[in-house]
Amino acid sequence: IMFSLRSITFLAYVSIAFAVYYVPIFNWPFSWWMGFFHEISKALGILATGGSISSLEVSLRDTGTSFAQGGNIWFIATCSYCGAVLWGMLIYILADKLHKKYVTYLSHLVFLWYNTE
Repeated sequence: IMFSLRSITFLAYVSIAFAVYYVPIFNWPFSWWMGFFHEISKALGILATGGSISSLEVSLRDTGTSFAQGGNIWFIATCSYCGAVLWGMLIYILADKLHKKYVTYLSHLVFLWYNTE
């Protein structure tokens, strides 16, 4: 059976996506970023609705917690999940518009900034 270059490329992308999703060593950075953007979006939702943040924590096991007082719980819950998607879309758009190495540098700076606090 002859496979076209497009079908081989598609199978390669599916294999890479499978590895990134299911293999923990490949999955960890993506899970951490998702948790980070989830918590940041939640914090922005808290601040936008007049609440105050007592603490925000993202662990290396892709979980996080935020402690806050005040704010609109429904808006905050929506921000936390939709915000992670919007951050991903922003990164994708920046990577497409800017040179990819600048987006890589920016993401490394954010990672280093967060881990030094």
